[in-house]
Amino acid sequence: MKSKISILVFTFVCLITLRAQTGQNPISVNVRDKGSNESPLRYLNGYRREIEGSTITYHSVHPDAEDALIARVNAEAPSITWETDTMTADFPGNAYRFVWLAGMDRIGWGNATTPHTFHMLLNGTQIFIFHNRKDSTAPHWTITGANGEELTFDARMRDKYGDLFGYMFLSVPKDKYPAGAPLKIRVDGMNEGSPEWYMAFKYSFNFVPSLRVEPALVRNQNAESHLLRMSLDNLRPGRRVEVKVGDSIIVSDSLKLGA
Repeated sequence: MKSKISILVFTFVCLITLRAQTGQNPISVNVRDKGSNESPLRYLNGYRREIEGSTITYHSVHPDAEDALIARVNAEAPSITWETDTMTADFPGNAYRFVWLAGMDRIGWGNATTPHTFHMLLNGTQIFIFHNRKDSTAPHWTITGANGEELTFDARMRDKYGDLFGYMFLSVPKDKYPAGAPLKIRVDGMNEGSPEWYMAFKYSFNFVPSLRVEPALVRNQNAESHLLRMSLDNLRPGRRVEVKVGDSIIVSDSLKLGA
């Protein structure tokens, strides 16, 4: 499934001009897709709105996503629920596909070696049973539901504790999930007396570039400059970004998948 990731948000050249306070040296960000003859796979935001559950501030694979819903396998924080983007009738193909940022406890507390159990419910019906795996399959796995649903975890980062963070992908057949409403996703941790966890980050992918000033000065010869950090989300392969300041091209490169 990883090789097929490609969100279609806009199929045209995206031109955004941000001007400095002086009104000089406009910064232009151009994101170009491949040829218009292609039919890229589309995804919906797998997280749009929190419904209920405990929240924690923690890191993710995305520099702007730090708040997450957290479900533990104990009575302290046993359940989280959220909504996705609205499923629409014009969504291409036979299935709705969602993506969101997720985290999974792997090492556990005291280097625990026993995986724990989580249930995922879609619109109130239990569809998946998954575990925070401890073996070599923990970073990348896929499971299926009874009606053709598919859930994939794809870890992109392991933190200093050994826990995993990345993307979760969900596919559900359109004939089983009617259009016109968001999908309600609920994750329950079974009460197994452990603080081990699953996180769904409270972040909706944003395909508009943003700029921010880093809190540091860089000395270049006799001048001092601020560093600008540009960030945007991209889940479609084959795109390129070009950043210009005035008439000078500062960046011209391929966009990676993710943040």
